[in-house]
Amino acid sequence: MLPWLAFGSLSAIAVIAGARHPAWGRMWLVTAAMFIACKLMTLHRVARPQPTTRLAGYLLAWPGLDASAFLDRSRRVTRDHVAHWIAATSTVATGASLIWIASRHALSIHPQLAAWTGMTGLVLLMHFGTFRLVSLGWRAVGVDARPLMDAPLLARSLGEFWSRRWNTAFRDLAYHHVYVPVQRRVGATAATIAVFVFSGAIHDAAISIPAGGGYGLPTSYFLLQAVATRFERSRWGRRLGLRRGWRGRAFTFAIVALPAPMLFHRPFTIQVILPFLDVIGAL
Repeated sequence: MLPWLAFGSLSAIAVIAGARHPAWGRMWLVTAAMFIACKLMTLHRVARPQPTTRLAGYLLAWPGLDASAFLDRSRRVTRDHVAHWIAATSTVATGASLIWIASRHALSIHPQLAAWTGMTGLVLLMHFGTFRLVSLGWRAVGVDARPLMDAPLLARSLGEFWSRRWNTAFRDLAYHHVYVPVQRRVGATAATIAVFVFSGAIHDAAISIPAGGGYGLPTSYFLLQAVATRFERSRWGRRLGLRRGWRGRAFTFAIVALPAPMLFHRPFTIQVILPFLDVIGAL
């Protein structure tokens, strides 16, 4: 209960403190507060004292949330091939190009196109590029810092996409602090739904509150993911082959990508993303 109180308290303080900032500043402030709270929540599973340098590295220089793996000095880590470094560096360059070159051209066509181009660039620059380089750096010195994104486009099912390939940092946190406690009490189905509801709630806090609109849409998006995941595993889903082959990939893409405007809704793109892109000189 104490970790959740810390999470709620830090998030509430960030929301209140962010009232004096522009919308994009509120977004980063709330996101940072929730991330710090999540970091602290993960430490309670680490029993023994840790070296100061390794602990500082986990808290300050690693975006993942699997404290047990990162802080376990007995784990053997295979060093990555140079091709992984090249790919991550290329992704950083691609993301930066979308942000500081393509977004400006897209603005002349439509503001929403500019916002989505910039958001795509930010995801590539940060999650697929910079964070992957950080992962490679830690792994090069023997730390078990697995990539946060594991080729999500290769997911053959919706369940595989969310549980194995997209943002494993959140998956690690949600599994230990939401899924397992709920599953022990009321079963796996309710636990799965609880994870998606939790994800929707924190996205509403980081997206809708700073934008001052679109409340509930991110939560609705993740509720849709929960329903679709259950359908995928149902008898009808198995008959339709939604967990394998091209059908599984098509179903995953349709459920994840097509409703994305529910998650990154218009108030967010207009009130948060476009002003942020302007501030960083992208527009």
